[in-house]
Amino acid sequence: MTSNAPRATPTALNLDAYIRVSKVAGRSGASFISPDVQRERISSWAQAHGHTLTWHEPELDVSGGTMSRPVFDRIMERVRAGQTDGVIVAKLDRFARTLVGALSTLEEFERQGAVLVSVADNLDLSTPMGKAFLRILLVFAELERDRISESWEIATANAIARGIHIAKFTVTGYDKGADKRLVPNEDAAAIREAFQMRAAHHTRTEIARRLDQTAPRPNDGRWTPAMVDRIIRHRVYLGEAHRGENVNPDAHEPI
Repeated sequence: MTSNAPRATPTALNLDAYIRVSKVAGRSGASFISPDVQRERISSWAQAHGHTLTWHEPELDVSGGTMSRPVFDRIMERVRAGQTDGVIVAKLDRFARTLVGALSTLEEFERQGAVLVSVADNLDLSTPMGKAFLRILLVFAELERDRISESWEIATANAIARGIHIAKFTVTGYDKGADKRLVPNEDAAAIREAFQMRAAHHTRTEIARRLDQTAPRPNDGRWTPAMVDRIIRHRVYLGEAHRGENVNPDAHEPI
């Protein structure tokens, strides 16, 4: 049974290093701290202070607006089991961008006798002033998260209005042109035939077999009925670009 009594804080700590990036693709600039940069800052600080680190894989494409995250959840299990003296991050907003969630987690840290180290913010949570400063930093982190979210929504609406299809992958039958709008490619005729076959009441299995012939998947992959169903239902083939409530029905040439 794990005791909730605070553990004695040794001079040398065993800390779990936590790295997080909200969005990886296309990020740059002063507000973006890459996983490699975060790792370097954490490692340098720990080495200078004689602490031992337990490394975890970076938490990529995960928002700081929630405290429930796969990698962080595993670290919290270690905190509760007394397997670590605490968590170290390169910057406080890597730990959290939500005030309520962060304070709740820090209260649990205190119950478990664990510490939070933020390299860039040089926090000392052992003093009332340090705790007050932490709350101020978390408020600004939450405001920054809201600002980024608002900017992303505006950028998304503008992109959809310009006819840009926002997705990790380009759908079969299209390529992205120089202006980032979708342009039919050599597989467009095969996709068009798939729609015609479905209109003629062919089964999805029959359509999948035909697509294996007319638009082979890479690496000897096979078309499946489920893939065919996603194509039939995808509104991008009507010429539409959409994201959430933003819709552009004439974004590109339909197939």
